[in-house]
Amino acid sequence: MPLLALSLLLASCGADLEGLIKNYLSDDPDTSGRAERELLVLGEEAVPALVDAFESATDREKLGRLLANFGPSAIEPLVGFVEGENVGLAADAVNALAEMGEDAVGPLIVALESGSARHADLAVTLGRIGEPAWSPMLELFDSTDNPALKGILAATFFASGDTGLAEMLMPRIEDPELGDALLSAVVAHTPPDELAGKVDGETAWRILSFIPLEPLVGPVSELVPQFHEEIIEELGAMASSRLEQSSFESDLVRMHLSGVAGEWSRAASHGSGPFNTLVVSFDVERANPESADLLRVALLHHGGLYLMYLIDGAEALEQKEPGRARRLAALAGEVTGVIEGLMAAPG
Repeated sequence: MPLLALSLLLASCGADLEGLIKNYLSDDPDTSGRAERELLVLGEEAVPALVDAFESATDREKLGRLLANFGPSAIEPLVGFVEGENVGLAADAVNALAEMGEDAVGPLIVALESGSARHADLAVTLGRIGEPAWSPMLELFDSTDNPALKGILAATFFASGDTGLAEMLMPRIEDPELGDALLSAVVAHTPPDELAGKVDGETAWRILSFIPLEPLVGPVSELVPQFHEEIIEELGAMASSRLEQSSFESDLVRMHLSGVAGEWSRAASHGSGPFNTLVVSFDVERANPESADLLRVALLHHGGLYLMYLIDGAEALEQKEPGRARRLAALAGEVTGVIEGLMAAPG
């Protein structure tokens, strides 16, 4: 296109941005396509008007896709929308920023570091971007003193499902200062047979006794039988030596070890103490939402694992020792009632 013609086109487009944006939002593909091309030719000059339209329009998804083409110049105002009070606008801005990918990572990390009240939405955006964001997010996790931000970042890692991220987290879970916040993501996204061959006794202990997210019942139950014999022996020795220090954790570990060995009555006995302790603690803390929520998660997780051993035991003993099988089945019914009540409860 000759330079003069291009200049005239730019001048024309610049004078009628609102009309171009209206045409871009048209349902007519030809009209929308022509307007899109002209807006892209305008470049950064079109961004302020597009951002204004994004804030007020109903079809933000389409505008967000277009803004994603403008890169850095569109990122700052979109981050501002994520941090704003309009929840719907923030959600649409998250989608637009996620489309921008790596270009958006730096500004989003800066916004997180600044102490934004909407750090959850910012972290979710980074999680949507994925791999380019993992290293900066881990650096922020290491450096921040804000426990709430650490928790949000850890939850984002858990939700990602990225096995590459799990590999990056693996060396960090051995650090007790950082590891528990990241352990759930590693357990959730690493195949049990692979994870079983990588953890040491201390880490295995923490996996069996920490308070993780309730969806980890399945991964943990699959992991335990995969532990090497050396780890099983080490866990048994640790459970005995730490019984006075932490009978709660020791009994949880012994519950797993007894289940793996097929010692069903022992598994039921060892699991009963921690489960009842959690039930009593939860009842006491019902008026304290923060503590009650944590105990509810613990009950759903450890109660789910305890129930698994009770059911497995009842099935294994049904033919050989029907009396013991009935006792385990009755106990499983009681535990099921507690868990169903927790799942039906609000929150």
